[in-house]
Amino acid sequence: MVIRADILNSLSEIHAELTAMGVKDLWLFGSAARGELANDADFLVDFQSTPTLVGFMNLKFLLEDINNRNNINNINNRDRNRTEAEI
Repeated sequence: MVIRADILNSLSEIHAELTAMGVKDLWLFGSAARGELANDADFLVDFQSTPTLVGFMNLKFLLEDINNRNNINNINNRDRNRTEAEI
């Protein structure tokens, strides 16, 4: 199960890598943010510029790896249309 403190600790350890990937802001929300045991982690991401599909997927895989989960939600509405247009 994902626990809020574990996620926040993991994110702080990869802060420089997230910045290098173009992440401007990253918010944890949902049950994991409330400190409830959860099978997933929900993230809202604001990118410095529109990510490429490869860049977006690399971020998704990184967040899955650090949280040992295959179900990470990490996209915001502002960049969704631009990312989907690349597919």
